[in-house]
Amino acid sequence: MALASAGRWTDARAAVERGRGLSKRASSRRNGAFLLGECAAGEGKLEQAVRWFEAGAADVYRGQGGEALLRYGDVLSRLGRTDEARAAWGLVLERDPESVAVPVAR
Repeated sequence: MALASAGRWTDARAAVERGRGLSKRASSRRNGAFLLGECAAGEGKLEQAVRWFEAGAADVYRGQGGEALLRYGDVLSRLGRTDEARAAWGLVLERDPESVAVPVAR
């Protein structure tokens, strides 16, 4: 996330991919998919971002992840896919009701 915050999307993506290769927990693999979605969105590759966010949202680990799900909805909204965006924002409320993303998702 530090690399992404600095706009170093290629480096951030490479770090996430290395981490995903080493991860053992389902939540870490899911978070890696969400982070790859963040990287793709940051690079302006919105369709690719949607695919990564979809993979994260479909993962077996369904707890938390509110901020990533919020970003998923935001990317869908930017693509004009409003109904799908609303559904993604609804996942924030469902899966991570204590997230700081909840007020925004509402």
